[in-house]
Amino acid sequence: MSVTKASKAVGVLVVFALASGTAWASIPDSGAVSRTCSTTDGGRVVDISSAVACATDEASLGETDVGAPPADPSTCGSAELATLAVVDCAGIEPVASLADQAGTGSGLGDAASVAGQSPAVAEAASAASTSPAASGFPNNCRLHLQAVFYAATDWLRLGQKLAADPSPCADYYISIPPLAADKTALRPAQDDLIRALGPRFHATAEINVTGWRGWVTAHSATWFAAGVEARRRMAAAGYDIASGDTWALNELPSTVRRNEQGARTNMREFIRGLYTGDGTVPVSRGVVFVIGLAQTLSDTSAYHATLEGWLQDEPFWTDMARYVNFWAQEVYPDSRTWGVPGTSREARAEHFNDYLYHPLILAEAAPASVHAARSFLETAYTPLASAAWSWDTGFGEEVFSMRHYTGSHPQTAPQGALGSAWAPRNTGLPASLFVNLTAGILERAASSLHFSYEQGGSSQAGACGPPGEHTWCDADVEGASFNDAWKLFATW
Repeated sequence: MSVTKASKAVGVLVVFALASGTAWASIPDSGAVSRTCSTTDGGRVVDISSAVACATDEASLGETDVGAPPADPSTCGSAELATLAVVDCAGIEPVASLADQAGTGSGLGDAASVAGQSPAVAEAASAASTSPAASGFPNNCRLHLQAVFYAATDWLRLGQKLAADPSPCADYYISIPPLAADKTALRPAQDDLIRALGPRFHATAEINVTGWRGWVTAHSATWFAAGVEARRRMAAAGYDIASGDTWALNELPSTVRRNEQGARTNMREFIRGLYTGDGTVPVSRGVVFVIGLAQTLSDTSAYHATLEGWLQDEPFWTDMARYVNFWAQEVYPDSRTWGVPGTSREARAEHFNDYLYHPLILAEAAPASVHAARSFLETAYTPLASAAWSWDTGFGEEVFSMRHYTGSHPQTAPQGALGSAWAPRNTGLPASLFVNLTAGILERAASSLHFSYEQGGSSQAGACGPPGEHTWCDADVEGASFNDAWKLFATW
């Protein structure tokens, strides 16, 4: 399936996943460039395959609590940020399956309709429930893949596609967004649908920081109380901690990194409440999505210094080690910094990983006094990249790079933890065509994970296509160049 060709046929380039904080837009076939340059972001070209980001740095953000969505949607897409907050601005409608919405799916809409799922999903779920994975992985699973997905919408179809082409050595964690009208209210019945895909599929309840900030203010409550209340609502909604369900915090704002406005203390208490609950529910170590900066950033020195200070906060990292299972750093890739024509996959992976793993790399370069942060990140660090590309070759590069890094750092990096953000938005395609195009991307994502985390260990090349077809990582991007600014994080 050629995503680029199909998109161009109707005069639209569709960006299917979060990428470096881009806003969503359409690009005419004529080659004209659409810009979304607001008064707050300094400007942004939204075509991730050929654009040049507006020049800004972290210092220009001032004292704002970056991570909360702006009141004015036109300011979405700050060029220097990698943040899930752009989803709130983009107005993406949360639905379980885009296929159902377009009338092309299996009709899965609630827990009672699980029996009506497509034959491929039903077969995958049945195989999962009767295979060795139901009680443990096959004996020759050398690596345990733990794939964490943020889903702004389409969470059920994402799970279905993964279940139709699963790795036998994987656990899949799929987030379910809260209700759009009240981001402290959890969406009912959807966790049942995720668990119905098989024992290796786990629902994660999105706990929205912005929504719960409003709850804390309205109730004059503590952040710890907010975490406890969120766990109470998870239990009421049916989340099953014993089966592997958990919570996913969206997201740690940049004020936590900079230790401003009491945000670091507040989030420590919030996460503690999410872990402990009220004592009547099992403790649960969850997922934390962490706001980041764009891969195109040309001067990383200020961010480097801020991160050094954060890594030295031993009490904070000691708490994170106790309460958090996946530290999902938002590192959305930009094709202009890796698709350099004429370069090898390995050279691309090296530069890609400078960005994908920069907090862990900096912690490894730190002095012995930074033990708490280093120890935690070595077990919990999870790069949260994007789940799709906007052209027909190239998908798999992220997974290839992650496997390349973990394979070359077996003692200091989590061997199977990776994440992807899935936030598809239709900018004008016919609904059925959009569903078919995004289905192809999900199928490629499932295959990439399957064949790079296969029984026997497999290899990083499996991310680039099925056996004998390793072509997905070979795309070139005209004008692309490596960004060496992220190499700074190899030094303290």
